[in-house]
Amino acid sequence: MQPTLTVHMGCAKGGSTAIQRFLRKNAAALRERGVVVPTVDFEPGSTLRGNQIDYFQGIIHDGRARPVEGLAERLLALLRGDGAGQIVISAENLCNPVGFEAVIAPLTQHFRVRLLMYMRRQDDYLESAWQQWYVKEGRSLLSWIIANVGVVADWHQMLLPWAETFGDDALTVRRFDRDQLVGGDIVADFCEYTGIDCTGLKVPKREANASYDSRVSAIVEGRGELFDGPHDRGFYQMLRSLTDDAILKKPDSPRLFSTEERRAIMARYRDSNECLRARWLPDVEPPLFPPGPPVVRAL
Repeated sequence: MQPTLTVHMGCAKGGSTAIQRFLRKNAAALRERGVVVPTVDFEPGSTLRGNQIDYFQGIIHDGRARPVEGLAERLLALLRGDGAGQIVISAENLCNPVGFEAVIAPLTQHFRVRLLMYMRRQDDYLESAWQQWYVKEGRSLLSWIIANVGVVADWHQMLLPWAETFGDDALTVRRFDRDQLVGGDIVADFCEYTGIDCTGLKVPKREANASYDSRVSAIVEGRGELFDGPHDRGFYQMLRSLTDDAILKKPDSPRLFSTEERRAIMARYRDSNECLRARWLPDVEPPLFPPGPPVVRAL
């Protein structure tokens, strides 16, 4: 029987940090249960982070991912010695439309490949992504939304190349919604759908990669000089330390988009979301993402 290669392919801002923290903290215990968590570059002795984001990002050239030699051999070597039967890869950038499916495809000669994708409703995703990365570019929210709404976070379009390569049955698609997750928890849901027994393992209690109150964005919008790049968190961390976590988003925090704006954003994804629901989640009542409750917009 072929060993299993489970590929957690995203999405970003969809609970991936919590999943990867769980994999990192429990790597040794998971190995005892037959599940291998690779290092960042699949090499013995390298750093163990619970993800391989940088490895996959590093094989992108001229906007396309390039297949690499020897990846299958590295993965097979991880299984030798103690009868492990499953490897878990986690990298939320794999769902980016740069051809990563062609990198994973040759591995089907050696593994039963299973793909797991979490989706977040697009208005929430855009809000969170803007705050974490794109506001740091120094542009306005309006210009960024005009350029990206309806394009960024089109989960159906992201999944199509993977379905064409591996078939629909290889894909498990889940909504990143606490009301829909097993036990209301992303880690429990991940374990359920990957067949991992998480009994007795260390499950993160603190929210991973927490979002910030949308009013923080108003402070930094148009101020790209405050950041060294999209992944620089220095300014946010300073504010967080000074406010004792008061800048973190809470359930009743004001939002970047008004209720009307959120509806308009979701309307741009309506047809694509319905295609996805009908294909992978036919048991879910339409729409794929029900209308959210009214919100208060940040001034």
